[in-house]
Formats: sequence, structure tokens, C-alpha cells
Amino acid sequence: MSNPSSFTDKIKETKHSLKMISVLLALFLWFFVLKSQSVSLKENLEISYLLPSGYSLAEVPVDEIRVHLEGKRVNLRRSDIRKSKVKINIPADRKEKFTYRAELNVKDLPQPSGVVIKEFYPKNINLVLEKTMKRKVKVSPTFAGELGDNTSLNSFKISPSEILISGARGLVEDINYLKTKSINLGNIELDEKDIEIDLEIPPLIRIEELVASKVQVSLDIGSSNLVTQEIVVPIKYIYSGELIAKPRVTEVMVSVSYILDRIDENRDLSKIDVYADLTNVDYKKKNSYRLIVEKPKNIKIIKIEPEYISVEK
Repeated sequence: MSNPSSFTDKIKETKHSLKMISVLLALFLWFFVLKSQSVSLKENLEISYLLPSGYSLAEVPVDEIRVHLEGKRVNLRRSDIRKSKVKINIPADRKEKFTYRAELNVKDLPQPSGVVIKEFYPKNINLVLEKTMKRKVKVSPTFAGELGDNTSLNSFKISPSEILISGARGLVEDINYLKTKSINLGNIELDEKDIEIDLEIPPLIRIEELVASKVQVSLDIGSSNLVTQEIVVPIKYIYSGELIAKPRVTEVMVSVSYILDRIDENRDLSKIDVYADLTNVDYKKKNSYRLIVEKPKNIKIIKIEPEYISVEK
């Protein structure tokens, strides 16, 4: 005779198994229904222009087409849609420069199986093409910031110093040189000699000779002959009418620094002027005025003592 408790356990195990099967079946049906649902999706498709031999684009064209797609969820995977490209084949023309109007149809767009294109924009694209021209241009570095104290950029060398570019004739003829991206001198160390930097490539211009759009800039950075000194400069007063009360301070001490080989000491130091603008002075009360300094380009003002003067009747 069977044990009643063993029989009850078997029934419980059977019920548990049936519940698990029901849950799995429900998940399968939910997944199947979800995949079978019709969904709508808007996405941008990249355009690939197939140009005739010997021609280049002369104006920046539309680079994407906006499409409205509809289909089953399983067929509308964004990752697959974004990989699709719209190819526009442009026929040859004998003219030096011409305009081509591409009129697009639904059949010109990539259409995955089971997907319907409901709408797309733009439907017409105007393209300007011109004969391709090749030309060698010089490379010019772009510097920003300043080197640290007691250092100077003695010279630099770019490799390659010239680069072969190509593109529409009108665009290439307007380019005399290519700039590099900005080189921040403030981040350069004294022992850092060679820097690899990207080029700034104008739109629709191609680089013919480089695998990557980079050049090597070699810097000659050395210690500079930095001079710091203090000089006495008389104050020049600017005023209208009669100056009723002259300030007691008539001259100031100016601390300056400069690189010795970049200025003429006798000439440039004498060109440092200090002004006090008293055109709006009010003699009924005590006035404090900040002094104005004018100096040659290669001289740096470190400090003025005093920086302000007071005027009162």
C-alpha cells in the first residue's frame, strides 16, 4: 500500500512543474506577440555620393535623408537601419562646372524586408560639381598660450612642410596653406621636442599623401635671457581747464620684465608712460585714481607702486 504523504508530494511536484511550464509558455507567447507587432520609426540615413571620374563636389551637400519607416518590430532594428546608406550615382558631364539635380524615389532608398517607407525628406537634392584640381600647399602651425617663465620658442620645423590636396578647382585655388589644430604652448615642457598634431581640413578638401591627417611639429625651446628690473617713471596728468590741486605723487616705481634680445633697452624702456586721468576730478571730495600704463609690446609690467593716487583740494 502506497504512502499517503508520498502521493501528496508527487501531486505538489506535478502542480509546480505545470506552473513553470505555464510561465514559460506565457513568456514565449508575449515575446512572439511583441516581435509581431507593427511599429513606426523615424531615422536618418547617411548619403553616399558616387561622383564621376575627375569631378569633386564644389558645395557642401545634404549628408542625410530623414525616413519614416513602418514594419514589424523584429525587422526594425535601429542598429541595422543606421548601417544602411543611400547611394546617389551622379552621371558625368563635359562642363568645367555643373549642377546636378538628384530626384529620389522610394526605390532609391535601402528597404529592409518587411519594412515600408512611409515618407522621406528631402526628395530632391541639388549638387554642384567642378573639375578636380590637385595642388601642394604649405603647412602652418597654430600656437596658443605662452611658454613658462625663462623659456622661449627659438624655432620650429614641420614635417611634412607641404601637403598635396585635392578638391573642386575653385576651392583648392582659394587655399594657400593648411593650419594645424591649436598647439598650447602653456602645456609644453622644456624637454618636449616633437608633437604630433592634427590638421584643420576645410570641407570637401582631401589630403592625398598622408594616411592620417597629422603632421610632426619639432620645437626648439630654450632658456631665454629674461631680465627683471625696476624703473622710475614720471606721472603725466590728463586734465581739462586748470588743475587746481596737483597730487603730491609725481612719479612711480614700475617693475618690468623682458627678454633681452627682443627689445632695445635704451629705446623701449623710455617708451613706458604712466598717466593719471583727472578730467572728471571733483575737488569737493577726496578722489582716488588708478594709474594707466602704456608700454611697448615685448615688455611685461609686473607691478606699479603706487597703483592709485589721491587728489583733493
